[in-house]
Amino acid sequence: MKKILFLIAFLPLFVYAQKFSICPFYSSAGGLQPTTWSRSSDHTTVTIDTSITTFSYESFQVSLGKGTRFGISSEYKWKDLISIGASVSYFKSKDTPIKYSSSAEYDPYTIYNIKYSYTEIYRNKSIDLGLYCHVIFKDKNVTPYTNAGLILSYSKFTLNREIYIQNNLPGYYPTERYIYDYNISPSFHYGMSGSLGIEFNRNGIFTFFIEANSLIMNVSPRTRTCTGKTWNSEDQFSTMTTSEIELEYVDSYSDENSQNPNEPSQALKFNQSFSSAGILGGIKYNF
Repeated sequence: MKKILFLIAFLPLFVYAQKFSICPFYSSAGGLQPTTWSRSSDHTTVTIDTSITTFSYESFQVSLGKGTRFGISSEYKWKDLISIGASVSYFKSKDTPIKYSSSAEYDPYTIYNIKYSYTEIYRNKSIDLGLYCHVIFKDKNVTPYTNAGLILSYSKFTLNREIYIQNNLPGYYPTERYIYDYNISPSFHYGMSGSLGIEFNRNGIFTFFIEANSLIMNVSPRTRTCTGKTWNSEDQFSTMTTSEIELEYVDSYSDENSQNPNEPSQALKFNQSFSSAGILGGIKYNF
């Protein structure tokens, strides 16, 4: 009798609890809608008569949505075929170096030459909050489903730039290496997410799922701030001016706007893709 009364008393709680699930997951994604970066350098440093300068012109497609993500989500069964979910995840983009170079040979002293090599890497590390709707196509043990929702992201958007100089001109260092680190703001971004997948053992305690998903997110930076500068491993950050440390992205500007060393420099605005398409899988614990 006591067991029956216990079941009657807690049955509503059991029924309510069975509407929830917790889902750890992992995903790997490639870039989508990449931003095209074009880089060229035509340094002409004339110190002996005239110079013959050659330079590279490179084009790279970069999406900071390319990378890996892991996290956990929770879903509440709202109706028979519809659930409401929220997720928290950590994302790290995969490095895509942007490389270009230039070199100069001096005439008639062709034994003297100088070469500049540049490497730039944009990176994104973020903590993301997802809010989404989960819809299954049929109430069976193995069933396809779709998700659609919103992603709110707090990211560390950075740029690492390296300049390597090889030089055999008299009176100059034979090699020099400059390394700059920058933070790019704003840190808060948002985008739209969607996926199409399959759930296995849907009516069991543990459900396995795999899906093809996509994220549409583009970021328009406002400012860039240098956080570090080294020359041949020597810290030179304290020697930098305000215009070298701070940069503002604007709709338009002239060279005169960037000539004051005590004010932030300026550059044209751009949109950086954080979009992606990839595969996500995980285990859902139903309780």
